[in-house]
Amino acid sequence: MGQEMQGFTGFTRSVRTRRLLAPLLATLLAIAGCSAAAKKAAYEPEDRDTWQKPAEVISLLDITPGSTLVDLGSGGGYFTGRLGRATGPAGKVFAVDVDPTMNALLGTRLAEEDIRNVTIVTADPNHAGLAPNSIDLVFVSNTYHHLPDPVRYFARLLAALRPGGRVAILEYHPDANTFVRLFRHGTAAVRIRDEMSAAGYMLLREKSLERQDLLIFRPARAASRAGPDAG
Repeated sequence: MGQEMQGFTGFTRSVRTRRLLAPLLATLLAIAGCSAAAKKAAYEPEDRDTWQKPAEVISLLDITPGSTLVDLGSGGGYFTGRLGRATGPAGKVFAVDVDPTMNALLGTRLAEEDIRNVTIVTADPNHAGLAPNSIDLVFVSNTYHHLPDPVRYFARLLAALRPGGRVAILEYHPDANTFVRLFRHGTAAVRIRDEMSAAGYMLLREKSLERQDLLIFRPARAASRAGPDAG
């Protein structure tokens, strides 16, 4: 009888484990398929608007109409169109990503949304390729953890910023959910602060959201504008 109960308990735990892991496995399978549509579905679940609070994020960015913005790690464009609308027809957005399939998907999405002030850029993983003194705001959403050397990356980015330019980093809390914990798709705010300080920035504002932190920085001192490639 004891062995039967142990077997039943083990079976019950197995069922519960499979139920808990099912959404995670579905996400992994979608991403592993490498199709742009699958990646978009994985990164933009139906409830994303609920916890992402995109309107609040855009408001916190305090975008001046007519600004030149960068959506760094734009992916499927969840924020790209919103940034385009925030800066308006007189402004410009560079959607920068290393994945050509996602960039193609983004192009389709922008056409469907009739967003005309976005330029899509397929970037090198180690630099964004931005012209010196050309950008008012660099927005980095759920991408910081992918950078192999954030200090070097953002130090190079300094020269791309215009006077008053800023960098806004929206990043998952390290314990935001099972997927983030398991695959380390988050970064602690204290680490971001330390690395951005080492790269030559100072913190302007920090806001803790439901699953993420939003940190906004500016250069700690005037950046050199020299050189053919700031990114």
